[in-house]
Amino acid sequence: GLLSIPLLVALAPPMVTLLVDAYGWRVALLAQAGLLLAMLPLLSLVVSRPEDVGQHALGIENAPLVGSGHAPAAGLDNGTLLRSGRFWGVLIATGLLTTGGIVITVHVVPFATDQGIGSTHAAWLQSVNGFSAMGGALLFGWVADRIGSRQTLGLMALLQATLWSLLLPFALFNVLIPVLVGIGLCSVAAHPVFASLLSSV
Repeated sequence: GLLSIPLLVALAPPMVTLLVDAYGWRVALLAQAGLLLAMLPLLSLVVSRPEDVGQHALGIENAPLVGSGHAPAAGLDNGTLLRSGRFWGVLIATGLLTTGGIVITVHVVPFATDQGIGSTHAAWLQSVNGFSAMGGALLFGWVADRIGSRQTLGLMALLQATLWSLLLPFALFNVLIPVLVGIGLCSVAAHPVFASLLSSV
């Protein structure tokens, strides 16, 4: 959940809207590109496997360290996964939930402006969705620890389907806020739940 928190998705829309209004869309895009380039050095801090820094994965503290040439455990090669119906079920279900979050992130601003909502308020709707996604990654990670990943994925699917059905008939700013909070809670939260389900597969 912590790794899935989309901080910039929540903070960027109002900042980018201010840049577009003040300096135009080209400057806003250049500013975003500059921010991404400035963050590239942070990638050198990413540790891909615990063994790469002399540690063990959780649950196998007594296993010998194998270094950076770590091989997957027996039976977990790509071919085995690709032949697993459970793997494909988890992948497709999570993909659909994640797609719902991506679609709303991409289209909420034009959707809101088409409904007569101003661009600044529309950008705030996107931020509401982003901040909710931050909370959802933690909330549904916690829920999955208590009721199980499969049940949590089903709960998220039910919640997201219900909220999407409210989007078109009630496209008013004050109604869109709770709808986007709920969709945001479910969208990024699919990542930690997917990771948990995938480990069980």
